[in-house]
Amino acid sequence: MDITHLHLIFAHFPIIGTIFGFALLAYGYFTKNMLLKKTALVTFIIVAIFGLAVFLTGDGTKETVQNLPGITEKTIDTHEELAEKAIWFIGVLGAVSLIALYFAIKNNKRFKMMCMVALIISILTMGMMVMVGYTGGQIRHIELIKIDHSAIWLILKSRHKLFTEVLESSGIYLI
Repeated sequence: MDITHLHLIFAHFPIIGTIFGFALLAYGYFTKNMLLKKTALVTFIIVAIFGLAVFLTGDGTKETVQNLPGITEKTIDTHEELAEKAIWFIGVLGAVSLIALYFAIKNNKRFKMMCMVALIISILTMGMMVMVGYTGGQIRHIELIKIDHSAIWLILKSRHKLFTEVLESSGIYLI
């Protein structure tokens, strides 16, 4: 397993975790359920750690994929620029969540306010994470790119020989 694999595996956690944490915090906030609120805050802290791991593995992944056929520099740059913004959102969310947890432990009356702040920041972070994930998906998932699919077919046909050789070297034979 290399840095690219880690990037691809970890990349899903900040997206799903932020959505999950938001749902927990929103429900916990409006039902006044302290356990759900604390669980959501811990989720955001964990998500921030995964977000940092994804961000730090991004450059290595870029080096791996930038010269692959069908990968455009524009798509990678768009993903990278959004990721550079998103890391700030998720970092702030993690920090606010840590402060809110501290207030919860100390029974500080500012806990409720910090939960609302975390809830608002989580909405913004969710949007950023979804956009980063979508642009990351565009790098290899051609079905997410709005282009003429006949062009894709021509590319695939031109790569057929290479594709067949790769499959056959793996022990898979096309009829």
